Amino acid sequence: MRLLGRSAGWLVFALSIGSAVAVAQEPLTLRQAIELALKHNPEADLARAGVDEAKAGAKLARTQFLPQLNFVEDISRGDLAKPTLP
Repeated sequence: MRLLGRSAGWLVFALSIGSAVAVAQEPLTLRQAIELALKHNPEADLARAGVDEAKAGAKLARTQFLPQLNFVEDISRGDLAKPTLP
């Protein structure tokens, strides 16, 4: 909800800048204005990064349920006493 309120603020800002700068251009539609505001909103970028982080965490958590294969190799060499015949 907080993101929506800030997005609305950015929308008003984008519309006011767009109307002040682009006098000869055609007006923005509501969809275009929202897309423009979201594109230039740093908080929207942070929200997207949080979503990406959550997706990565969920993917990592799912890997714990997958089968695991472990392999250990060990080589040792020792000098054994030669057998003596009685």
